[in-house]
Amino acid sequence: MKKNYSYTVFNLFKNFIERLFGVASWATSKGGFLGNHKGCPYLVNNKNTIRLFFFFVFLFGKNGTVIFAQTQATLVGKVTDQNTTEELIGSNIIITQNGHFIKGLTTDIDGNYKTKIVPGTYDLEVSYTGYATQKTTGFIASAGHTTKVNVQMSAGQIFDVSISCGWYFCPPLIRQNEIWTGRKIDSREIQHHSTRNINKISTLVPGVSFSQ
Repeated sequence: MKKNYSYTVFNLFKNFIERLFGVASWATSKGGFLGNHKGCPYLVNNKNTIRLFFFFVFLFGKNGTVIFAQTQATLVGKVTDQNTTEELIGSNIIITQNGHFIKGLTTDIDGNYKTKIVPGTYDLEVSYTGYATQKTTGFIASAGHTTKVNVQMSAGQIFDVSISCGWYFCPPLIRQNEIWTGRKIDSREIQHHSTRNINKISTLVPGVSFSQ
């Protein structure tokens, strides 16, 4: 004879609820749950009550987890170089919604990223050193579904950098190949000069001129 399992589960659940509310009603009539529960007619089969309790905790707890997972959306993608298709490890990803920051993450060693977000419409911004920032706007993340947003990065503009500093303040690494020439004018040479005007004396240095 084939058993009707749905009917059996229903009866178990009904029995459990009756016992649960029966204990609550009996305890309330006796002055609360902190009193002595001996003699409660609903606790005659105590083991079955405990078994039913844990059975339904497991049943509804599992379903609750599934329901929560279905209310989330999954966002995945890959960040690569547009020309070489090379994976860009450690790319910075910022997810925003209506201009508000939602979440930040980075790509793994394969250039991939994955995260969970609340269903909605989002914007995604990806940045990486040496590349132009890429923006993807208005993509929709649906509950219980996976949305894929792949990003291809193009090389950004490279600017020339010049370093200028005084001789005594430049690091040795910068000065080691520097060719420096100069002339020192001491006090004895100034005394032998026909003028004491420091501006005119400075013309003794090659490349320095004085005009008044």
